[in-house]
Amino acid sequence: MIPITVSCDDPSNWITKHGYTRNLCLEEKLERDYATLTWKDLNDRVYLPPHWLDQPLGWRFDNKTDQQAINYLEDSYRILKIRVDKWQYAGEYYPRDPSPASHASQWGSELSKIERLMSHIRSIMQAEKIPSPAIPTDDPVEETPPPESIELETESKITTFPLIIAGVIAIIVVILLLKRRRA
Repeated sequence: MIPITVSCDDPSNWITKHGYTRNLCLEEKLERDYATLTWKDLNDRVYLPPHWLDQPLGWRFDNKTDQQAINYLEDSYRILKIRVDKWQYAGEYYPRDPSPASHASQWGSELSKIERLMSHIRSIMQAEKIPSPAIPTDDPVEETPPPESIELETESKITTFPLIIAGVIAIIVVILLLKRRRA
């Protein structure tokens, strides 16, 4: 077994055998990665639920929190990335069989969809973490705060204002991304 610290890019790892140029180190790494996948990984997590992409906040229709959706997508990405890497290598270095290259191309596009969706969910999570500005009350009587709290209030306004601006920018970015996706 090749130690993990060895670089598979070393030219000595490449050999030509039976008409194929092969990187034995990389093949072993790909097989080792593939061996970490369970039967369930190979059969259950190979797709992205379509309504997660078709509808804004589609994952919430499955009663998933944003974090649960991110966890599911990260796990799906890890599993699919291992499979795509193996197909990509086979398609490039074993050209007599075109199916691995076809699989790598098809499922590689799924990887980019997963990446975009994870980015979208993270931006929504970030936007929701930003506190909304305080809503003024209808009470006409205002109490004068003691002098110590005036300083704290000023500091609070200074730190809150950039957060509000960041929230507005994040919301605008999310809206633009949704419009672009629909177009």
